[in-house]
Amino acid sequence: MKTRSSASIALFATLGLLTACGDDNASEGDSDASVAAPAAGARTVDVVMDDIVFRPDSISVAAGETITFRFTNAGAITHDAFLGDAAEQAEHEAEMAEMAATTTMAGMDGMDGMHGTDSHAEHLGNAVTVQPGDTQTFTHTFAAGEVLEIGCHQPGHYVAGMKITLQVD
Repeated sequence: MKTRSSASIALFATLGLLTACGDDNASEGDSDASVAAPAAGARTVDVVMDDIVFRPDSISVAAGETITFRFTNAGAITHDAFLGDAAEQAEHEAEMAEMAATTTMAGMDGMDGMHGTDSHAEHLGNAVTVQPGDTQTFTHTFAAGEVLEIGCHQPGHYVAGMKITLQVD
């Protein structure tokens, strides 16, 4: 009896944690697929997410340019997009893999909306999770010398090459 109570408490604690980790910020992605308007003066770049590929897979930007990325998931599975340098991508990949490994409850996709818990506070506005058929956006202003990429960190996607190289000129 005590084991069943402990299991129930653990289940409810996990559900509470997953609910608390969600973020109502429109740039983070939300279930009704509302899309924030591009920032004033920003160039909009449309990105298609399909299978385990971004199209385009390389984008050139000018230093000081503001880009609104509009991600449309044309595939049948959830994708995400996280903007960061190589070290941040590696750290984010490890964090997302850990979250996926610890979320094993049947019928739950433990990765949905998880960018709200990302430890890269400065990048919380530069990450979205996009459900199949939905569209989400985020905006970033590029600085000279930045070496960034956008990666999908759903299990297996980033290591399979689902990333966008950003050329800052």
